[in-house]
Amino acid sequence: IKAQKAVPAKPTVTLTAESCAAPTKAVISNYVPGQTYWNGATQLTVDNTSHEITNLVAGTYTITAKNNDNCESVASDSFEIKAQKEVPAKPTIDLTAESCTAATVAKISNYVSSGVTYTFTKADGTPVTGVTIATDGVLSGLAAGTYKVKAEKDGCESEVSDAFEIKDQQTAPAKPTVTLT
Repeated sequence: IKAQKAVPAKPTVTLTAESCAAPTKAVISNYVPGQTYWNGATQLTVDNTSHEITNLVAGTYTITAKNNDNCESVASDSFEIKAQKEVPAKPTIDLTAESCTAATVAKISNYVSSGVTYTFTKADGTPVTGVTIATDGVLSGLAAGTYKVKAEKDGCESEVSDAFEIKDQQTAPAKPTVTLT
C-alpha cells in the first residue's frame, strides 16, 4: 500500500494596492519552489525570487497550487487586481493675448471637471489660491504674473504645465483733445 500523496497547502496571496505607477501587486506568501500555480486551467507566471504573480489583468482571482505529483491544493481566498491609477494629463494652457478691453485670458484646453483638482503656483513655486475654473477651462482670479499648474486625481499628479503669463489689460490711449483755431 502506497501512502497518500501530499496535497499542497492552500496558497496565501498578499496584495500591494494599485498606485500611480503600477496595478495591484499579488505575491504568494507561502510560495513553494517547484510547485506550479493556476487560475482555473491557466498556469500563472510567478517570479521565483519575489514570488509575485505577473501579467494579471484587472479582475478577481482565486489560485491553486499543484505539485510534481499533480496533486492540487484547495483554492486561495478570492483577491482582486485593480488597474494602475490614472495619472492626469499635463495641463495645456491656451492664451488669448491682452487687449485694450481685457487682460490675458488663460484656458486649460484639456480641462477635466470631474475628479481632478488643479493646483496653481507662481513661476517661483509660491502657491496661488482663489483661482476659479469655468466649465470650459477658462481661468479667472489670476493677477498679472507668470504661473504654472498641475492636475491631481486619486493621489496621482500630472507633470507641471509649461509656464504661462497673464498680462494686464492694455492702457487705451488718452482721449484726444481737439483745439479749434
